[in-house]
Amino acid sequence: MSVTIKTVAAALAATGLVAGLGATTAAQASTAPTYCVTDGMGSGYAAPAIKPADIYLGADFYVGHARWASWGTTRAVGQGREVVSAGADYPTYRWASRLVLSGVTHHDGRAYFDKLIIEPQGAARQQAIAVTGHANTTLRLVDGGWIQR
Repeated sequence: MSVTIKTVAAALAATGLVAGLGATTAAQASTAPTYCVTDGMGSGYAAPAIKPADIYLGADFYVGHARWASWGTTRAVGQGREVVSAGADYPTYRWASRLVLSGVTHHDGRAYFDKLIIEPQGAARQQAIAVTGHANTTLRLVDGGWIQR
């Protein structure tokens, strides 16, 4: 009988240990960092970074000098400078913008933000509307590249 009690006690201890490890793994997964694709010109999850200073969104279109006020696993908020041009022979426009990353997708075991909203601030908002035709720019991460939606 003492062997049976020891066996049951060992089984319960092992179950508790396994359950504890499972909880730890789940907790670690929920606190794993979420990355931002910083070279999003269709190059497939290139240059992932946490709190990047620059995010390249396309030819002649990027966000520079980004500073992040918060960076969580499901949302990041910061400020940066949106830079827009129609090409080499056209003027380049720059304005201060609020940046919001949200939505999460997974690729090769890593979490990535899959939505970026760029919101021009202050007087730049009117310039953004005049240049781009809209105030805010919304981009989605599709196959590792940023696509304007």
